[in-house]
Amino acid sequence: MADKPLTDGQLAHVRALSTRADLTRHSFVNTYQWGDFKGDPQKLVEDCYDAHLYFANWGTRQVILRWPATVLPLAVARTYCAGGSATSRQSGPHVLITLTSDPEDCVEDFEDLFGLDHEYDEDRSQEWLPSITRAREQVAQGDLRLLYLAWLLGLRNDELDDGEHEPPVPPGLAQLPEPLSDLATFLRIDEDLVEAAARNSPHPAPRPSLGACRAWAAALAPKEKDRVLAGLLHDEGDQALSVLRRRFLHDQTALASSPTV
Repeated sequence: MADKPLTDGQLAHVRALSTRADLTRHSFVNTYQWGDFKGDPQKLVEDCYDAHLYFANWGTRQVILRWPATVLPLAVARTYCAGGSATSRQSGPHVLITLTSDPEDCVEDFEDLFGLDHEYDEDRSQEWLPSITRAREQVAQGDLRLLYLAWLLGLRNDELDDGEHEPPVPPGLAQLPEPLSDLATFLRIDEDLVEAAARNSPHPAPRPSLGACRAWAAALAPKEKDRVLAGLLHDEGDQALSVLRRRFLHDQTALASSPTV
């Protein structure tokens, strides 16, 4: 899936990789009963898309997500996604994380994955990525619960050293919204593991009042206000708004105690 519509050149490039895919300027869906996809999903997310989801009947499940580095710095991503099942890297102006669930000797039960009691339903299969993409949007606003679930994925797969410290536990882990619950389910992160981790998760801060927003905006220098407004007008997506909201929330919680490890 892509936040911004693909250009004509990008569209032609992706179409050349598969003539039978369901392709639009915002999405690319392909189902293979035999053969292999000719493209590289990592490269496609680098160049064209913001989110990728893959599953196979032998058990592999994978999610690749992309953010502007101004929204999610690589240092933050690496705090939670340092290798194994959860990796992070920077490509140009973007940071990508790749989350993989690939248990041994697992044959995929599509009826279990999609909640089906009838023949395979292609439309239902395409509901996973839009839901998980909403969790990606929450990260852009400073919610790091998705990244913490990525760390739990590595813990679940016994990829962490005994002496390794737990990264900061984000607020609200005990109340996962549907997109994050779907991500945990898709990646096979055990509910009991999330529940145990949530015991050290603080309650989320209340939503800032309109008065707090006005006070923060009033304190900005005139030149800074002009720069922010110009960025909001020029940005075709939500990146400028996400950066602004993230900065505001950071300033609001600057005096709060840091999460423990």
